[in-house]
Amino acid sequence: MVSTTLPVSLLISNPVTREFLSLPIHSIGENGDCYGFGFSPISDVYKLVQVTSLGGEPDQVMVLTIGSGIWRNIGHPGYSFYRVKPRHGIYLNGVLHWIGRSCRDRSRRLVCAFDVESEGFQELPLPLSSDALRRTYFKLGVLKGWLSVIHKVNDVIIVWVMKDYGVKESWTKELEFKEPVGSFVTSILKFTDQGQVLGLHDNQLMAYTLATTNLVSVKVDGLPSRISQAWELVPSFVLLKDIAGGLQLEGTICQS
Repeated sequence: MVSTTLPVSLLISNPVTREFLSLPIHSIGENGDCYGFGFSPISDVYKLVQVTSLGGEPDQVMVLTIGSGIWRNIGHPGYSFYRVKPRHGIYLNGVLHWIGRSCRDRSRRLVCAFDVESEGFQELPLPLSSDALRRTYFKLGVLKGWLSVIHKVNDVIIVWVMKDYGVKESWTKELEFKEPVGSFVTSILKFTDQGQVLGLHDNQLMAYTLATTNLVSVKVDGLPSRISQAWELVPSFVLLKDIAGGLQLEGTICQS
């Protein structure tokens, strides 16, 4: 499932079941907001999380339990999310993750992990120090069921995975390869079991084969020829009507 913001509405959609659900919208901060959509396996509920930045004021965390129709303000997260990229949270095992900054030391970047069930944050370490990451590009992701960090040094891409969740010493260098084209690292979507890296370049879906350093365009039925943004989708057959409670589905998002 994916969450999407539009100028006049906020939608949760499931492309597999071809449904979408219109949700109550909350105010948008001046510096842009961070969003995350996650599931709590303990209470069996879905929640939408919004970290709102309002100028010089402290960030505020808003939570919407799907089906309730009510946004709840749970206060300041304890971290700064100013100009966080990417703004969508990385979900793994009941927890949403963003790259944030320490409020005490804005130069120190870290992983801010939000537990969907307890609605509390915890701090996770990055594989490298803030000084080592200061002038390089890096992003969060999930690889083989582990939290991952994609890190670029000059024209080399390094992929780290946290094999023991929450343990700094468990960060392991899983992959290292030369970037095939400029800015490819910023839009890496997926690492396949066949040794390929899928990503966007010049608004096209590309596949880079690590063993042969071959880069080719990928054509997928139903996708437009030019793609500005994309995210990996984990298929789900959960019906939105089953989690919407008293909210009404607006219709179908796809046509046969």
